[in-house]
Amino acid sequence: VEHARGIVAHLANASQPVHPLDEILSRCTKDRETFTDADHHPKLAFGPRWTNLREIAYGQGEAIATLELPEAFLDDLEHYKLHPAVLDMATAGAQRLIEGFDPDQDFYVPVGYTCLRFHGKLPRRVFSHIRYRPNEENRKEIAVFDVTVVDENGREVIAVEEFLMQRVSDKGFAGVGGRHHEREIRNTGGPPGKSEPAQQTLARILELGLRPADGAEAFRRIVDGPSLPQVAVATRDLEALIAEITAPPVESTSATEFAREEDPRMAEVEAVLVEHEAVAQAVVRQFRRRGSDTHVVAFVVYDPDGHATVSELRKWTKDRVTADLVPQHFEELDALPMASDGCVDRHALTDPLDPADDYVAPRSEMEKVIADMWKDVLGSERVGVHDNFFDIGGHSLLSIRVITKIHRKLGVRLNQAVMILQTLEQIAKECEQRKTSASGEAGPSATGQQSHSSLESTKQKAVGATT
Repeated sequence: VEHARGIVAHLANASQPVHPLDEILSRCTKDRETFTDADHHPKLAFGPRWTNLREIAYGQGEAIATLELPEAFLDDLEHYKLHPAVLDMATAGAQRLIEGFDPDQDFYVPVGYTCLRFHGKLPRRVFSHIRYRPNEENRKEIAVFDVTVVDENGREVIAVEEFLMQRVSDKGFAGVGGRHHEREIRNTGGPPGKSEPAQQTLARILELGLRPADGAEAFRRIVDGPSLPQVAVATRDLEALIAEITAPPVESTSATEFAREEDPRMAEVEAVLVEHEAVAQAVVRQFRRRGSDTHVVAFVVYDPDGHATVSELRKWTKDRVTADLVPQHFEELDALPMASDGCVDRHALTDPLDPADDYVAPRSEMEKVIADMWKDVLGSERVGVHDNFFDIGGHSLLSIRVITKIHRKLGVRLNQAVMILQTLEQIAKECEQRKTSASGEAGPSATGQQSHSSLESTKQKAVGATT
């Protein structure tokens, strides 16, 4: 599965610019933050190598950060010429520059670079000059920075053009919080007398599970014992456990109705998914797109101590079922919805790719042209102005095809972040503004506004694609 695409070139005979470090420091005197090895990110638990940020001095729309890899990890610099932990903090360490940034509410994750130049091995101590590029159209959702990393003499080591960060809402962490909460229930046992389904499930897992010492002993016996094609380790009589697992489920009205409606082969995919060590529960449904095409969606609840990427789950199922049964979309849930009869309420699991009821057809010529491109690439019959390309089934590789089509037909080169964040209506407006600007005409006469998109790059050297 391709996750990123770019162009790599050798900087033959490229000069190593020297930047006026003292001059930059003299401008960044508005505020100052200092950090120690004990400081941690408020929402993510980075490893100790990421505690390399020592100080950030802020100016007007710019900041300069001092970074130094902890002494315990100096050997890393011999193996990693472009140290990932230093690069992370050098590029994303000054989010306070973002207009309206609230550290308690806002969290931004990297999207990619338009271009990165790397001149040589990073020294232990570096300075990162971070410049925020105001983004009028998506100022809260996406942040754009230019970053230059220099050594103590001001010699450029790394230069980044258009480092993009996307804001993640609190919903993006709901799953993590849910799993953390389940771990707390497991560890504390919860209040006595409670009998919620989640606690009953956890109690059953503990009842059938192995204690750490027993698990280590079982592992030793397996390794030391004779070579066997298959090994089962259980705390109960194996025949009784097999009988319990293979017993036919109690048929309910909702289950019968579901079986009549949907392809019974979906149960085969569900069985394959729950075999994965990270998956606790799974429901697979087949939905019909507009027209005759159908697509398969898997709703997955992860084990409290496990997690898998979409790529892993897709490969897992692809190796075990026929190609037409591999889910095109995986939806992570904290828990499956339950019906009154105690069974999973499958009908409550609706198509996450289904368009919203507030469908509005393309109106302007630009919206219609771009909508036709989306329909051609996605194989959809209907695209509305409020649709986001990724929300209606698109992914990184398909978005690159759309970007190429728009560039060829309209002469407008979009940044990947535009496709990730904007709707059809917003993208069409972006294209109209750029075409107007390129033709030398004035902006919209009714308002006198001009286009201030910081995502425009006159020379895009690489396209970063994320999934």
